[in-house]
Amino acid sequence: MLWAVKGANLYLLASIHLSDQARSVLYLEAEQAYRAAERVTFEHDMTQPPNISLMENQSGTLLSQQVPGGVFANAAAEWAKLSLDPARLEQLRPWAAAISSVAIRAMKRGLQEAYGVDKPLWQRAAQDGKTHEILELPDDAILSLGSGPLSEQTTWLDYVTSSPGVADKELDDLIDAWHRHDDAALEILFIHRLALLPITFGNALTRRNHLWMPALLKQAAEPTPTLVVVGALHCVGNEGVPNLLKNAGCPLYRMI
Repeated sequence: MLWAVKGANLYLLASIHLSDQARSVLYLEAEQAYRAAERVTFEHDMTQPPNISLMENQSGTLLSQQVPGGVFANAAAEWAKLSLDPARLEQLRPWAAAISSVAIRAMKRGLQEAYGVDKPLWQRAAQDGKTHEILELPDDAILSLGSGPLSEQTTWLDYVTSSPGVADKELDDLIDAWHRHDDAALEILFIHRLALLPITFGNALTRRNHLWMPALLKQAAEPTPTLVVVGALHCVGNEGVPNLLKNAGCPLYRMI
């Protein structure tokens, strides 16, 4: 999924953060957009890891004391299947336990950042001497994911640990939809996430899209050839980045 702004030197590439080794090559049009760019803009600085303490219970309250017993039992069972430290599970906030479980299962299934889109492009841009730009601080994404109420965090943890295969399939469906350039399938996933966790994913997706707009509009008005790389779920729906750019007077056309 790649767009270009008419009359400007700005391309927008929808990315996936994880993929498998067999499908880690950019499509030709995206590769050409990257090569033409002097500046590559990412969500955040990918050399700066987020503050892990933001994932932990600041009050000292254990995870088992925050969520219903059945939810914690499922999480603990999944944690044990992944051969992870049970004491570490107790330290995490419910949303962080959920996202950690999904991420670790993905890694064990061969899905890695190294085979995604944005991490390799960040590294290539550094090697090729291109300018890096960022849209937010490293902690902004993690703060948005942890912004939902405890009820949503509990729902999320229950969703990914009571039936782990469902969450795994959702991630696989996202990656497959990106490879097919299927924004309709991605929008279905986006709508599902918003319905499941409206505050959490409203902040993590839609709200961040709006916060990025001033920087993106500024870059679109500048002569520097620029490739903007943001997650695929940020690029669908009425408040996705492409539509927000159009509404702000930046006419885009779809390339792939």
